[in-house]
Amino acid sequence: MASATRLPLKSIAFTTAVVVAAGASHVNIQKLLVDTFTGPGSYSRIAATVVILANLKSLPGVWHFRVWNAILKHLVFTIPNIPANLGPASLFLPCITTSHAPLWECDYNLHKSNSTYFSDLDVTRSHIICCLLEPGIHALQKNTTNKLVLDKNGDAVKGRWGIMLGGVMCNFKREIGIYQAYEMWSRVLCWDRKWIYVVTHFVKKGTVRPVDSCWEMDLGLEWKCEV
Repeated sequence: MASATRLPLKSIAFTTAVVVAAGASHVNIQKLLVDTFTGPGSYSRIAATVVILANLKSLPGVWHFRVWNAILKHLVFTIPNIPANLGPASLFLPCITTSHAPLWECDYNLHKSNSTYFSDLDVTRSHIICCLLEPGIHALQKNTTNKLVLDKNGDAVKGRWGIMLGGVMCNFKREIGIYQAYEMWSRVLCWDRKWIYVVTHFVKKGTVRPVDSCWEMDLGLEWKCEV
């Protein structure tokens, strides 16, 4: 996430959109579909397409898309509008991210592989940090003026800020089956001068609903963060 502070995010997003639009304008979608799903070898291509679509989450590059989507979503395109009077009260509310366990994420026991939990945690952490702490992130970008972080002499610390992962601990309580939908409830627990401590619970989708969660203000009373 520290790389987000060194890259021109708006320029990258705009350039990517232009390139994708230009490429799509030169593709004959109808001809491409006809060539793919008819003629010799069509059954193999259809089967391959079904497998790919059923496992999109596990394809190369999708993890990067999910993480950068969280960063760009909350820091560039839909900056959260947190009323100042509700900021402190919303700090410990959960950020709820939904996902599922495709076949390629499952092991020989036919449930979500232990190693794949950590890639999901990268995504939900990106959401809660960029959503919940967005005002502080933008303030830190002008630390020399805002003087939020001071050195031993009381002067504003100069240089770039960054958020790095310091460590992860995971406890497994129940399995997640193939294609089972689930929610990741992430909360800020506490912090010190260097670290922010976040806890994430994997919850069966739709099991319970929180009274309050962070991300989206409704008449200034309720702030939800459901991705």
